[in-house]
Amino acid sequence: MKALFKHLNFHPCGSTLLAVLLAIPQIPLQESISSQKVLAQQTSCPAGTTQATLNWGTTNFQTANFNQTFDIGGVSTSFQMTENPAGFIRDQSPENSPGNLGAVPYGVAPGPYGGINSPYLRWGIDATQSPQGSATLTITFARPVTLPVPLTFLDVDRDRPDEPPFQDQITVTAFNQGQNVPVTLTNIGSGAVNQIVNGNIARGADPRVLPGNATNNSNVGNVFATFAQPVTQIQIIYQSGPLYTEGQPTFTAPQQDETIGLADITICAPSATGSIGDTVFNDTNSNGLQDPGEPGVGNVLLTLTLPGPDGQLGTADDTTQTTNTNANGNYSFSNLPAGPYRVTVTPPFNLPDVTTGGGRQTDVTLNPGQSLDNVDFGLRRPPGGAIGDLVFIDRNSNGSPDTGETGIANVTLTLRNNIGQVVATTRTDNNGNYLFTGLQPGNYTVEVTQPSDFTATTNTTLTVNLTEPNSENLNIDFGFRPGQAGASGETNLRIVKRITNALRNGQPINGISFNTFINDPNSNDDDRLQQAGRSPVGQINLQPPLNSGDQVEYTVYFLADGTQQLQNTRLCDLIPTGTSYVSNSLSVDGINNQGQFLSPLAPLQDFADICGGSNNQGAVVVGPANIPGGQTGLIRFRVTVD
Repeated sequence: MKALFKHLNFHPCGSTLLAVLLAIPQIPLQESISSQKVLAQQTSCPAGTTQATLNWGTTNFQTANFNQTFDIGGVSTSFQMTENPAGFIRDQSPENSPGNLGAVPYGVAPGPYGGINSPYLRWGIDATQSPQGSATLTITFARPVTLPVPLTFLDVDRDRPDEPPFQDQITVTAFNQGQNVPVTLTNIGSGAVNQIVNGNIARGADPRVLPGNATNNSNVGNVFATFAQPVTQIQIIYQSGPLYTEGQPTFTAPQQDETIGLADITICAPSATGSIGDTVFNDTNSNGLQDPGEPGVGNVLLTLTLPGPDGQLGTADDTTQTTNTNANGNYSFSNLPAGPYRVTVTPPFNLPDVTTGGGRQTDVTLNPGQSLDNVDFGLRRPPGGAIGDLVFIDRNSNGSPDTGETGIANVTLTLRNNIGQVVATTRTDNNGNYLFTGLQPGNYTVEVTQPSDFTATTNTTLTVNLTEPNSENLNIDFGFRPGQAGASGETNLRIVKRITNALRNGQPINGISFNTFINDPNSNDDDRLQQAGRSPVGQINLQPPLNSGDQVEYTVYFLADGTQQLQNTRLCDLIPTGTSYVSNSLSVDGINNQGQFLSPLAPLQDFADICGGSNNQGAVVVGPANIPGGQTGLIRFRVTVD
């Protein structure tokens, strides 16, 4: 998936009309869904886990709802049903559907069925009309799980004596974070009315084995699925199997709708979760311990690395999560299963050194239910004096950094001694901060190199006197406002579009970072927004395939690059094909117009010229609005993959 962007410029005046159509990133849709597998029949649960069962009889399952999520022992588990063609999941005689499932026979029905006298998940196909269609159930677990008891499928059989030849057929696949895992299907053996094909396909026996059609009280049509490893997703495709007439393969429709069932599901769920955390502190005496009087450091970024399915840190399947310390320097990662972890600290600009033993990262092993509350990090400034602070966008030109005025990244600063010799040079970080350390007492000057397309609002050279050893002055700020002094007044609207989140089952998809600035070498617009303090963080390309039901968040960053006001500005972003707008997800910052969503095929009105004249999927529109020179802002919304 790629987020495209464009750069426009024009002359602002009272009659100016700016029309912007944003390019549409394409989302790669994933046709098959990843999963993981389990250990074999009747395996024991791994250490730190216990059996947990989803009982259909006690589950609040919504009949005919094709997308639902349930909790199995603390593991979020989603059930997604898809049909091909549309309407293939149907019952032509809904009055006969057990459990009053109605014309769409997908839901929990009472037993007996498959010889099991308890509720089960039932779904059927309209094989009388479309024998070559399919109904696919995808089960997705929020974390890898072992299935200690085989999945049991009910009533996989063949025709009754009073109908033409027909076969139920199921194909079961499973994956481990996108890696295929072998599936083994078995039946009851002697007396079974079905057959196993290629290990993971089961269908009604051909030639027909009496009685052919399994009765509700009989288990002769049941099929059992076991998995070789823990699973994250399982896919079951239900369709009519290939039959033979006079030696030639063909599809023959039965005289009734066909159904199968799924019995209760048992997994190995974490029996106890733990936590990792402690304190990030200012280690003023550099002894690696937090002594009395050494304060915690707030708003420090911590990253927790979790091993993937291979159980090893430092490999490609690792995932991460992040948090920041609170005002007292405390942090915690919670709800963690047992296993190895890595904690990494990102020191702030003014405390760059780590004094505790492992440096910036520490590896730990968490036992089931354990709270590791001793993973701390000491930070310090190197010995000697220090000078630094902030290079910022001074929007009101008052020479001081005010609330909402952001830093400018990648600006060069030069430190000179009292005779003008260069002592050191440095650049501001992504937040506009800089720091010179290890300085002896004396007189210094700090000189900032003016960034392009900015005008200074403070002196660009400031004098600092460090009178004592280890003294510091961390208030040496430099302010700039957007636009060149004496420029003609032409203002450019710079726009950058990024993917800033991807959600599955309401949770961010693991392994994707949306909090970093990625420079696109083909455009200067993202650099310009970065300098202006509106860092366009997010992904340009989204590599992991997305599943139906996943949500994608788009953010459109903008900068009115100049001193003149942009008038009557309008923007349009068409919803990508294969997705649907998420209701009430639109937010706008930096424009005095909150925008609106135009539903598919709705009249585009004043936006027809900039939306390309079409509105097949819907459109996000903002404006008309006036944008002051130097203003930054964003437009953000989400879509759901169809």
